[in-house]
Amino acid sequence: MIMGGGWGVFSKEEKERLVTYVSNWRDSIQFLFCLGTNEKAKQQLLEDKTFQHPNIHLIGYTNEISKIMDVSDLLITKPGGMTCTEAMAKGIPMLFFNAIPGQEEENWHYFEEQGYGQMITSPEMVNHWFRLLLEQYPSMVQRRYNIRNRLQFQDQDSVQAIMQYLKLSANRTYIEESTQAPLIQWY
Repeated sequence: MIMGGGWGVFSKEEKERLVTYVSNWRDSIQFLFCLGTNEKAKQQLLEDKTFQHPNIHLIGYTNEISKIMDVSDLLITKPGGMTCTEAMAKGIPMLFFNAIPGQEEENWHYFEEQGYGQMITSPEMVNHWFRLLLEQYPSMVQRRYNIRNRLQFQDQDSVQAIMQYLKLSANRTYIEESTQAPLIQWY
């Protein structure tokens, strides 16, 4: 799965490299490009012969990203907070490109330090991940499982903690901060 709001976030060099990756691997790996509202980019890709292949899927804006992530084995994206957090929660390994200095750069460092993703530094790195998908798929599935289980929260625990917090907050009219113990403990 490749996300990033469309081709507008790729430099010319990155676009050329991505076309090379897709050309080299499209017979073996399915690619899903999520282009958001960038209809111009979607049209350009639809017209490019490289992307006219049964293993290449181009989609525009969708409310189904969560479902798409459920069936994705690798995410190539900019290190934006929302996308990366959702991918982390789903256990999807990530490859990052073109981090904007500041928040995206901090996200990249955090996710890389935690073992959830890597910045793309060479074509060999991308090829390595694609080979893992083909040659060691069971280990990729295990990696995804390990990422998900390493997280300190699970969906059902989060909902219960939020409900507990809301219930306690609704029953209190005044909270004295100096004596207030934490209401929620994350595991």
